[in-house]
Amino acid sequence: MRPTRLFKCGDDLVRENVMKQAAGFHGLQLPLVLPAITVNTGTADYYPLQAVQLSRFKGESWDLFGEVMHAESS
Repeated sequence: MRPTRLFKCGDDLVRENVMKQAAGFHGLQLPLVLPAITVNTGTADYYPLQAVQLSRFKGESWDLFGEVMHAESS
């Protein structure tokens, strides 16, 4: 797995630098998130996940259904 932008903070762990790095995620795929859902942030939008997919429990496992739904950011 490639290093995230937060590693770019290095030893400069002040709030301003951490927030700058946290605002730069574009199309980041995380191993615990469905492949069609990516992490995106910006200077005016720090909410990283804006998509979901419904699932139902089928006795022993989860069954995904429907399309991935994307929220519109304001």
